[in-house]
Amino acid sequence: MEFGESESPLVVTGLGHVDQGPTGALCDPQPYLRNPKLRKFMGLQDELAIVAAGLAVEQAHLNDVPRDRIGLYWTTGYVPFERDDLKSLAEAATDESSGELSMKALSTVGYHAINGLLTFRCLPNMPVFHISMNLNLQGPYYVSYPGPGQWYVAFQRACDALHSGTIDVALIGGVADQRNALVQHHFSRLQHPPAGDTLRNAAGCFVMERQLSAARRDCTPRAILDGVSVAYRPFDPFHTECEPSEEFSTGIAPEMLLTLGPASLAIALSQVAGTIRGQFRHQISTRDGFQAESTWRLP
Repeated sequence: MEFGESESPLVVTGLGHVDQGPTGALCDPQPYLRNPKLRKFMGLQDELAIVAAGLAVEQAHLNDVPRDRIGLYWTTGYVPFERDDLKSLAEAATDESSGELSMKALSTVGYHAINGLLTFRCLPNMPVFHISMNLNLQGPYYVSYPGPGQWYVAFQRACDALHSGTIDVALIGGVADQRNALVQHHFSRLQHPPAGDTLRNAAGCFVMERQLSAARRDCTPRAILDGVSVAYRPFDPFHTECEPSEEFSTGIAPEMLLTLGPASLAIALSQVAGTIRGQFRHQISTRDGFQAESTWRLP
């Protein structure tokens, strides 16, 4: 890294997102898979993530960047599980004589009542595995879970790694598989739940690098980071729950708020970059105590 480059502004050079909307539009990861047979190990969150990351990498033109100089910073939403699979597991894990849950039945008969590949498809670190393997990313990585507060922690770590010269390029993103029984049940139990029909399956990713590095590659910035702040306010979760809020300064429809989890900012940048100019701001206050903000310039 050249002298002074650590102070170079951080810019976004690639954006990609998938938003299935309320109807669950199809998502095809096939173009980004090095081995198509491995798709059987992929859940919906993995498919959404690899498509969003693949689109961002294509736009940033990273072919000439050494793969060990590209870091991956990702946040995966709440663990998904479909109702039919939950029902099969519950029925097989029930003791026939008492009609109650049996740990013995769960660990023997119940375990075999569902497809064993489901464990691969639900793990929060699997989207990062599929992205790194299929896009051949060999630099450092950071995985967090499950919401926009944790996403901002991952984002800040990526910015620190870029400024320190640990990496030259960062892929930063999040994915949320939310239109399933387990995640919707989780949100329904909270004090400030979003409406169940507003939760969407989505992933968003952007490529960030130092402006001087982007200029050497003749890559035009899509957005320029002016500042980011992340704070945590301790609270007792057994007595209170923070009311969540999310605000975009301009250009984002109100119905998008609070429905995309850790994918929201990346998707918002994808929507406004190239369509509006000037400052763009994102602010969140999360139900688990995070308060974060980022400001951007859109050229």
